Amino acid sequence: MPSGGRLAETRDHLPAPCTEAEAVIATWVPHSVRGAPPAVLAEARTLAAALRPETAMTARRLLWALAPFGVWADKTLGSFAAHSVNDRNVEVWISAVNAHRPQGWRNASRSVLRQVGRIVNPVGWPETPDAVGRPPACSPYDPDEETLLRVAAGLPGVDDPATTLWVAAASCGAGLRGPEISAAETGDLSEIGDDRLAVRVRGRDSRIVPIRACWTDTAHQAVRLVSERANPCPRFVIPKDRNAAARATNRVSIGDTALSLRRARATWLTAHLVAGTPLPVLRAVAGPLSAATLDDLLAATPAVTAEHAVAEALRT
Repeated sequence: MPSGGRLAETRDHLPAPCTEAEAVIATWVPHSVRGAPPAVLAEARTLAAALRPETAMTARRLLWALAPFGVWADKTLGSFAAHSVNDRNVEVWISAVNAHRPQGWRNASRSVLRQVGRIVNPVGWPETPDAVGRPPACSPYDPDEETLLRVAAGLPGVDDPATTLWVAAASCGAGLRGPEISAAETGDLSEIGDDRLAVRVRGRDSRIVPIRACWTDTAHQAVRLVSERANPCPRFVIPKDRNAAARATNRVSIGDTALSLRRARATWLTAHLVAGTPLPVLRAVAGPLSAATLDDLLAATPAVTAEHAVAEALRT
């Protein structure tokens, strides 16, 4: 009989007990590989084992996804190996080959194959990109740029100058969006004292917006030119198509840079923030505003000193 020392030495060299997960990988034969070359199942088992599943259920799930993919790869690509489990092949397998499968089946299979591929073939998978942040609000025009835009809007030699003047005045002077600019009619403008004008905005976000003082003359000129048209039409932008207002911005330019409706609205919003328009009032005249947009625009406005901030806050 072996001595006690030899028994201990023998026990030390015995293989570790097989786990349930390892037993599944070693013995389970998915229906999808029955009849396929033995090498396909052998490779599926090797790849599944590389993930070191801790439970029998996880092991079965790995083989469930790898086996049919392996059969397809072996038949279509000529081989099935770790390099086969890459981003492109998995998407072809899921989105094209198995387009007829239920969404749940495809999502589950894709998830498993991606998990396996990133372990056994990391070079075959693009790095996870950094989260794309929200784009910041457009930067507003500075006072000099705004003055040049006002001059450009009134330059002669353009077809239908009323449209050009209105697009500039409504965007920079009232913060209107493209569809709102196009829908406006001369009857939507009204005087509100001291020769100032306000426009009643049509559409889903109906509201009344005072036109900024520096753009009031431009709006007056647009109204006058509309009334002088040969063919009477109360709309500032003759509705030839839905992009008429956007096209008119190309006629208002500084050098090679045409008026941007987004920058014009940012300019209008910034002017109100600098002037100290209360936020509830700004929301009423601007229509829907996101807190993120306001935060971006506030960051671009002149900084407020701590003393001034305290003095203003004392009003509450």
